[in-house]
Amino acid sequence: MNSTNRLVAAVSAGTFAVWLMALPSQAKDFEIRRSVKAGEAAELLQHSSMRGECESKVPKIKVLDDPKNGGAVVKEGERKFEKGAGNLAKCDGKSGVGARVVYTPKAGFEGADKFRYEVTFNNGNVNVYSVSLRIGKQDPAGWAKPK
Repeated sequence: MNSTNRLVAAVSAGTFAVWLMALPSQAKDFEIRRSVKAGEAAELLQHSSMRGECESKVPKIKVLDDPKNGGAVVKEGERKFEKGAGNLAKCDGKSGVGARVVYTPKAGFEGADKFRYEVTFNNGNVNVYSVSLRIGKQDPAGWAKPK
């Protein structure tokens, strides 16, 4: 593997050579906006790697930029699947494993905070989430409440 994260392999059979190149998948960026009550931990999103008949695995999650006015942690464990789209709708109501991102504001803090994290799924796909938070009593229009 070289500095551009490309894997190049040569397979030779007699006078024939086959070159295989696996490029890293392009990261997809998502923006998440949440309104969080002051002093309370809030689960922001859950992530699972899904395969076959609703088999799940825990993806790798890494916080890229820490929030300045609170903390973000990743908690792994069992989860119930709901509101699946497309092929994943068949998994609604079933349980599996996953990881969730939980944000906790600093004691007494009210205002704005933000952080970024990356999810690497078992198939190699990578998503980057930019999270903007409003901490306090307000629930501004367009800002979803966490579960």
